[in-house]
Amino acid sequence: MYVSADKLNLRDQPNGKVVAKLKRGDKVQVFERKSDWVRISLDGQPSRWLSSKSLCNGMNCFVVSERKPPLQPAAQPTTRRPLPDYGSSCACSSGSVCIGPRGGRYCITSGGNKRYGV
Repeated sequence: MYVSADKLNLRDQPNGKVVAKLKRGDKVQVFERKSDWVRISLDGQPSRWLSSKSLCNGMNCFVVSERKPPLQPAAQPTTRRPLPDYGSSCACSSGSVCIGPRGGRYCITSGGNKRYGV
């Protein structure tokens, strides 16, 4: 079996004192089960107990799959921002550029007429 938790406490008995830790992917051999606890032995060391809830079976069962980022909410339509005031760079005396009903850009000339194409 393999450790499927980032860190797993090894105890001297079920619910006992923590004596060591294992990490994700460590392989263990189970010798005994008591409720949610299993007894293991590591390379000739005294037997230890750990929670069976943090073990898994099978090759790469402990690998954490990459989490997909949460879906972004749909973009809300933006409100039309006022166009900047072009000041003296506009060929019209008002200096303000407007947008007409069909999307054309214009400014008001000194004679009060609309001048398109600005």
